[in-house]
Amino acid sequence: MADQTNLPPRDTPEGKRVQEQYADILSARRPAPPPSRPRMSRENRAKIFSPFAALRGFDDELSEERAARSGEGGR
Repeated sequence: MADQTNLPPRDTPEGKRVQEQYADILSARRPAPPPSRPRMSRENRAKIFSPFAALRGFDDELSEERAARSGEGGR
């Protein structure tokens, strides 16, 4: 059997099965939103997600590390 670890996902047996199962919708275009709910601009989406910090407290740790290093003579 051929090594399947380097295959793109769609070329694996599972990927081919998914392509067959969802063939009717894989090539469909994304539906347009209704006029009452227009798509949000990229700028507004960025405003929503910009406060998100995946590593809470990471910036504080970096600041403390920088302060500690600058106290060591800037090494």
